[in-house]
Amino acid sequence: MINENELKGKTKTEVLKLLGTPFKGAITNVWTYKKGSSNELETEITVYFNPENGKVLLTDCETV
Repeated sequence: MINENELKGKTKTEVLKLLGTPFKGAITNVWTYKKGSSNELETEITVYFNPENGKVLLTDCETV
């Protein structure tokens, strides 16, 4: 699983290479990914980009 420190400061292109195409928000500064896990729980990763420089500002993970 990717953690916040691995994403912070990365560009949109670098995030695309790491996580692939987002579930939603690909043309905005907030991208959401859904990742399944081995025990059928789903993790939703939200990546917030700085609109000024396009780099990751912060991330949030929630397991559903």
